Amino acid sequence: MYYGVDYYPEHWDETMWEPDLRLMKEARFNMVRIAEFAWSRLEPREGEYDFAWLDRFLKLCNEQDMLVMMGIPARNVPAWLIKKFPDLAVVTKEGIRESFGSRYTICLNHPYWPQYALRLAEKMAERYGSHPLVHSWHLDNEYGDGNICYCEHCRIRFTEWLKEKYGTIQKLNAAWGLVFWSLEISDWDELWLPAMTNRFGHNPGLLQDHHRFVSWTTEQFVMKQGDAFRKLAPDQPITTNLQSMTRYHTDYYQLSEQIDMVSTNYYPPLSYNSADLDLMRSLKNQNFWVVEQKSGPPGWAHNGYLTPAPGETRMYTYQAIGHGADAILYFRWRPSNFGQEQFHKGILDYDSKTNRIFKEISQVGEELQKIAPALKGTTCQAEVAILFSYDSRWALEHYYPHPDIQYRDYFLTYYLELQRQHVMADLVQPKTDLSKYKAVFAPLVYLMDQEIADNLARYVEQGGTLVYTFRSGAKDEYNNVVRSTLRPVIRNMLGIEIEESFALNPQEVNFMSAANGDIFSSSRWVDLIQPVQAEVIARYESQWYKGYPAVTSNSYGKGKAYYIGTFTEDDRFYESIVSRVLQETGVQPLINVPREVEVTVRTDGHKSIYFIMNRASELQEIVLSGTYWDVIQDMELQGRFEIEPFGVRILTKT
Repeated sequence: MYYGVDYYPEHWDETMWEPDLRLMKEARFNMVRIAEFAWSRLEPREGEYDFAWLDRFLKLCNEQDMLVMMGIPARNVPAWLIKKFPDLAVVTKEGIRESFGSRYTICLNHPYWPQYALRLAEKMAERYGSHPLVHSWHLDNEYGDGNICYCEHCRIRFTEWLKEKYGTIQKLNAAWGLVFWSLEISDWDELWLPAMTNRFGHNPGLLQDHHRFVSWTTEQFVMKQGDAFRKLAPDQPITTNLQSMTRYHTDYYQLSEQIDMVSTNYYPPLSYNSADLDLMRSLKNQNFWVVEQKSGPPGWAHNGYLTPAPGETRMYTYQAIGHGADAILYFRWRPSNFGQEQFHKGILDYDSKTNRIFKEISQVGEELQKIAPALKGTTCQAEVAILFSYDSRWALEHYYPHPDIQYRDYFLTYYLELQRQHVMADLVQPKTDLSKYKAVFAPLVYLMDQEIADNLARYVEQGGTLVYTFRSGAKDEYNNVVRSTLRPVIRNMLGIEIEESFALNPQEVNFMSAANGDIFSSSRWVDLIQPVQAEVIARYESQWYKGYPAVTSNSYGKGKAYYIGTFTEDDRFYESIVSRVLQETGVQPLINVPREVEVTVRTDGHKSIYFIMNRASELQEIVLSGTYWDVIQDMELQGRFEIEPFGVRILTKT
């Protein structure tokens, strides 16, 4: 278990380094992440490198037996480079060239920037590639954020990317349907980027391919950076920190192929939640690292309202570990009293004195020394999967079927209900082999090609249970509406026809009645379903379409496929449909605890380690069936016990 903190030695007087490192050891830290924003100190003038300060810091780390995750700056360039290449700055969607002075403001498609960034990477790899303390390499910072540019360099490279994909202009014109509004091109030089237009939007095919291109651009540079280290530092793993589902201009499934270990940031509870942790674990189907774990309140121009309550930092640390994290590095050691993140707090405050958060994190450090042997070799194994599609989210971004149906929000309704029923889930791509899962949920898989459709039908036919929702498969791979409403293989799998589909007025609410008498709300979207073979689970209660099926199920091959034809804000519906699927497929809760309490498990196939975490604001009562061992308190545990708000119990059962 790697346990540590993000530190910026270049921000502080060197006399502070040794006391800081000694205090880190008191907290039981064994790793520190450094240098991801330090290009101006590492290369203060073009071709003049200064590693002496970094050498001095590593020497102090050696004295404290502290491993180093070495950051490699790339996108926050020094002033001399932007002065040499003014066109390196990003051109915004509005056509404005950004000024120097912030972060992520350079164009990844500039012809010369990669040479300078890769040269710095190679210099660092040559110097520290065999350094005994340099444990791993952290490529830049937050590659899933920023850097969408609309300059001429981008247009030229986008054109080359499209040439490679489509081969001929005729195929491009046909794929995008550019005959609409007379947008057809006859020469590759006539291609354009989807920059700002008037009130009418860009062609959906253009928008979709541009999203893919932007993601590919990042993937390509990360691959080049990674190759440099694999050549010069082959024994040190490569990583970079990915972010929450609120950031989605880079396809993390693709990006993760370019790194050895997936890492992430984790700043709950607002923009991050445990689904982001499960996504990181699912990207490479292996454990991951958290290299920016929330300690104090994060903030840029504000401060205070996200201050963690006592126990909260500890609980979210164990939440990350319980979902598969093998490293926890807190952001950051102390807040900076200068620069743009002055209000982004850390473990210590500005005065550098120890405080309650330091003591809480030190407590976790002590506990991890007990827990680490049990965690060794364990990972999370899920029986359920939820399909997560960047392609679908991109397609939905510009042309939502309803303004109040958002991809992430709808995805999380299914994820969070599974969590409330104490079942873990993998978050997988639609083309993933699904055969190992007992149940799969497919919310808003809006954009779908034939390969995805065949994959889902094959999964059900071979014995799986699938929950398929409205608007899934509505678009093809070119972001064009599918003429047949449902692809034939999906229609056969679901055992239905869709007679008509439409959005409801935002204020309009209908209801649907289930066969067992339950009544649920229905809003935002309506599919009028005609069953062919399917069983009707619920019907609309009123309006001119009263009596039409809203939810169906169909046996197909050895499996079963559910169709959810409407949107609902009623949590009872999601509880009902998830419960039904879990019961039918034999998926059991990890431990029976109140819905407000989260449970995760890590296992090596022999021993299992359960993390029980109270995310509620009230005391919760737990009743165990069977005997467990409390790893932290070194005691046998059975029967009834209480867990306080933000409380954590870690139990083993062999």
